[in-house]
Amino acid sequence: MIDTYYYEASEQQPHYLSVGHGTYSYTNGTLRETIVNHSNPDLIGQVFDVTVSVSEDDNSFTQAVDLGKYVLRETWTRVE
Repeated sequence: MIDTYYYEASEQQPHYLSVGHGTYSYTNGTLRETIVNHSNPDLIGQVFDVTVSVSEDDNSFTQAVDLGKYVLRETWTRVE
């Protein structure tokens, strides 16, 4: 998976597009991502644990990851 997002370095500098990817493992509802390559070299080698839950109808899943400064919570839903 390749992740892209706009990164805010500071309030004085404009946001810039960041790109990264990692390796993943999934065990007992937890997805573990290890950053392998990233436009921000400080993130390389960091590990993030993502809690994943799947809906009863298997048509959506929600993931949450504590990033320290904030918690990212996303829900992906099948549209077809």
